[in-house]
Amino acid sequence: MKERNLQSLFSRLVILAVPLATQTGCGGAASLDNGSGGRDSTGSGGAATGGAPGMGGTATGGTSTAGTATGGTSTAGTATGGTSTAGTATGGTSTAGTATGGTATGGTATGGTAGTATGGAGMGGSASCIIPTSPTSCYLSRTGVVPRSCVPGNLTNVECLAICGTTFAGPCTKVSETETSTTISCSPSCVAGRRPRGFVEGPNAGSGLGAYFARAAELEHASVAAFRGLRAELRTHGAPRRLLRALSRAARDEQRHTRTTSALARRFGGRSLPARVEPAPERSLEAIALENVAEGCVRELYGALVATFQASTARDLQVKSAMARIAREETRHAALSLSLQRWLEQRLDRNALARVAAARRVAADRLRQEIQAQPVLARAEQAGLPTVLQSQQLFDSLSAAWLES
Repeated sequence: MKERNLQSLFSRLVILAVPLATQTGCGGAASLDNGSGGRDSTGSGGAATGGAPGMGGTATGGTSTAGTATGGTSTAGTATGGTSTAGTATGGTSTAGTATGGTATGGTATGGTAGTATGGAGMGGSASCIIPTSPTSCYLSRTGVVPRSCVPGNLTNVECLAICGTTFAGPCTKVSETETSTTISCSPSCVAGRRPRGFVEGPNAGSGLGAYFARAAELEHASVAAFRGLRAELRTHGAPRRLLRALSRAARDEQRHTRTTSALARRFGGRSLPARVEPAPERSLEAIALENVAEGCVRELYGALVATFQASTARDLQVKSAMARIAREETRHAALSLSLQRWLEQRLDRNALARVAAARRVAADRLRQEIQAQPVLARAEQAGLPTVLQSQQLFDSLSAAWLES
């Protein structure tokens, strides 16, 4: 998709999402349904079912006060894949009932004395493999200890989700190991954008808009290394000059974005830190495609849409002005990611293409979980940040539009 087409698409999606800040109903918030006839919100005593096949996975269903919610929340009934306060939760969290199954690690049970956890498949089905996490800020990590048997090798995205839960859907890292236990740092990831390989997310004390823009500045700084590294690798693989020039320009853009978001962080009382990116060896075209489809074609694409939303809705004039330029340039970077992916996939065999497609679904599912878990940020309207409902609308609409393009 070309840059100007993306700009036009983003403008339309922002217009659709803006009114959702005040949209509520007896049946809760229904997600955009791209396959079965629009929104489904059946009232206070029925079922709310939603979802978009989109960029991967199902959207959040809705809320049912006295019935059945598929993929949502049930207050006095049965929740499949969601949260049950006084009933049975299958595949989710039970506060005062029974949790059967659960996540890939065997489920999550927070019911205390009134709940029963029955493990499932994956990492042994043991609650000891799950770190109890409850974020006090969208930008503060949480550290916990699990048995060493829970983490036999390197941490994958799936394992991070299983150990840390969806409220900490960002990257997780091993802090230390003993013969019997492993200390894991679980990070929320509330700012979408391109993260290069070798990126080590730094601590960012604080909360609010200062912390938000400090984390954004860190990611912008990391993106400089991402684009420079990509250019060096693709040059050895014979990439066309137009792609190499675009990558150089993108790196310069990200340097400017780093300065801009660092200034905004200071404006709101935060302090940004330089990104830490460890050196890494050159990769095959498939390895580059696997990273680009996740970081460029999913995260960066969505991040550019959110920046466009901020440019349209931010109440702080300095933020609004800064995001207007950042949004234009991030949209160009997203178009570059899509163009680069087309060039890469033309050089991959059928099996490699299948792995790339799977990686895109995983990345989209991961981002969807981050969106659903994002907490409310104080003074978010000053920065034009979308609400959870608006974020879900943006993501689902973008998902459908991208797959059709």
